[in-house]
Amino acid sequence: YHDVGEFENAVYPGLPEILADLQTQGATIATATSKPTESATRILTHFGLDGYFTFIGGAEMHGARQHKADVIAHTLEELGIDDPGATDIHMVGDRSHDVLGAKAFDIPTIGVLWGYGSRAELTDAGAVAIADDAAQLRALLGI
Repeated sequence: YHDVGEFENAVYPGLPEILADLQTQGATIATATSKPTESATRILTHFGLDGYFTFIGGAEMHGARQHKADVIAHTLEELGIDDPGATDIHMVGDRSHDVLGAKAFDIPTIGVLWGYGSRAELTDAGAVAIADDAAQLRALLGI
């Protein structure tokens, strides 16, 4: 996976522009991925997206931060966010574990349908909104 499969991905159309616009607006952008941090960093760097992220948070191969809530807690700590409910913060995710992990910190999640989850999965988990494409995500984020 490290040598080949890690880069057998594609950047979803419109996402680099969303990241650039969020960065221009002064947003802090971070990941809280279930992928190992090292893999996430390599993938984002490979696609030229790493420069948009203040922090790249991920799971760890040695077992730390196995659950999404653990990854989110680590990311929030690294960003110095003690009370995410008092901030304008959103999780953007494609699976129920993204929604449920964010819920543990009162962070609303915008579900996206270009990943692996379904509308029903995201809605049942409690996503506050669903984006079918980058244009809808842009509108939901207010950019």
